Amino acid sequence: MSQFPAPHFSPPDDQSGAPRRLISPQERFAASETEPPTEPENPFEAQISARRRDEMERRHLPPRERARQERARLKLENVSRESSSQNSNVENAPRRRAAPSSSHQQRARAERHFTQNARETAPLGVAKRRRVPKWLKRLSGLVALILLGLIGYAAFTAPQFGIASVDIRGIAATPQDELRPLARRLIGQNVLRFQGEEVARAARLLPTVESAQVVRLAQWPPKVALQISERAPVLKVGAGRDWWVVDPKGVPFRRSNPGDAALYRVVAPQFAPELGRPLDPKLWARARALTTAIETDNRFASAATQSENARFWQLRRIYFDRDGLASLRFDRAPHRETLVRLGDDAWPAKLARARQSLAYFERTGRKASELDLVSLERPVWTQRIVQTTAKPAPDAG
Repeated sequence: MSQFPAPHFSPPDDQSGAPRRLISPQERFAASETEPPTEPENPFEAQISARRRDEMERRHLPPRERARQERARLKLENVSRESSSQNSNVENAPRRRAAPSSSHQQRARAERHFTQNARETAPLGVAKRRRVPKWLKRLSGLVALILLGLIGYAAFTAPQFGIASVDIRGIAATPQDELRPLARRLIGQNVLRFQGEEVARAARLLPTVESAQVVRLAQWPPKVALQISERAPVLKVGAGRDWWVVDPKGVPFRRSNPGDAALYRVVAPQFAPELGRPLDPKLWARARALTTAIETDNRFASAATQSENARFWQLRRIYFDRDGLASLRFDRAPHRETLVRLGDDAWPAKLARARQSLAYFERTGRKASELDLVSLERPVWTQRIVQTTAKPAPDAG
């Protein structure tokens, strides 16, 4: 059996009955040059196919959403129809004859708007956020505001929010008996509106207290803490057995006790220490500068001797005369009786020179009653005379 198609005979060229001839497959299946051109595509058919495609895309919508969009489309069509009817009354006749095409365009626009809304809608299975009415939003806000006001009123007035206890923190030299009455003022007050500043102000009036504040603690029942920052002792000021401990600001805040043995003692005729009353600012600044220079020289001496606990300047007292000239008295042998005069300037250099001179006296066995370094370029020292009593020789006769 042949695989080629059956032969095809061409029609006769004329009506004379001439024999027909065979044509090739290329001639048979090729497009005829004399074939009339195809008619242009109908625009209404393209619009109908677009509507069908939009309808297929809308099928994923839930029934409620589809009904809502259908109502919106009908409403838009009604508005378009009313606008077209109003325009037809005022337009001329040729425009009225063109009304059907205009209505068709409006319907097409309505359908496009409907399709666009459908495409923006979430697909099936995705929860869509429903629009809440304005009156419901306002009512919800009013209810929330009322509840918030009730909660705030209860928090500021309920006895459950009263302070149950007060902690006193940061005290070492301040007696607790002086702070407990202040702390008891806070017991029972509301933790959200207690009068903590009044208690802190009263605590700051105590001589040993530098600053105070009341802070809330994250505990239940409600609890607060009275945080105290005490004055730091730096020097002792006074004379004889009456010594006061002074803070860095020059305020005497308590009497000296055995625990203050490491503090240097400063004596000056201008100092008249009283509890809570600041000392003379100018002279106090000079005293602080001299003690700072002494501590610095102690560190140099410790580094030179490789002993961290060594303290070269172990002083009985630091003395300022009426002219403001400084002098030092030692508290240990062999220089216990030596007076070191430093003057009123260049204290770091004079302390280093005094330390070298005293070390020289120790090596040579000399005894100095006074080392005058008021003039650093021309130091002077005075030898101490050691008195000895000689016993009389026995009578030989």
